[in-house]
Amino acid sequence: HRDIKPGNVLVDHNAQPKIIDFGIAKVLDAESVGVAAPWTATHLQLLTPEYASPEQVRGLAIGHASDVYSLGVLLYELLTGSRPYLLAERSPVAIERTVCQSVPLDPSQQLAAQTRLLPQGLPEAGSLRRQLRGDLDRIVMTALRKEPEQRFASAAELAADLQRHLADRKSVV
Repeated sequence: HRDIKPGNVLVDHNAQPKIIDFGIAKVLDAESVGVAAPWTATHLQLLTPEYASPEQVRGLAIGHASDVYSLGVLLYELLTGSRPYLLAERSPVAIERTVCQSVPLDPSQQLAAQTRLLPQGLPEAGSLRRQLRGDLDRIVMTALRKEPEQRFASAAELAADLQRHLADRKSVV
């Protein structure tokens, strides 16, 4: 997809999320699906910095792991009410430094550090922090790893680990 962010996720009447706006999406293996995909220029970076993966920010080749990273940012934001990074400056150098070098706090630690109120609908901070500690921290931080090969291999793999957690089974991360 290459641009997963809250504005590109629609939740239907059955509470099922749907990814929308495939304006900058690209078929990764066009030949395997019988499509002759044109070459995509890399000199223009079409991305939302707050949700872009390190490799995307650097203009490197991206794949499924890049979308996993963006999903990790969304998950972090859903669980804590804040993004893993604060982009104080919008220059390409500042964005690259923040996204590629900063290591965010685990979601449970982020909640402990917050002084503002959580969004409506979330449990109180102490209870939520205890729920996040352990498997959910590990799942989110695996999705946010700097190296693509260290993340979940696909969104399906991320979803499976979340389902295992929800089913009260041990995470495989």
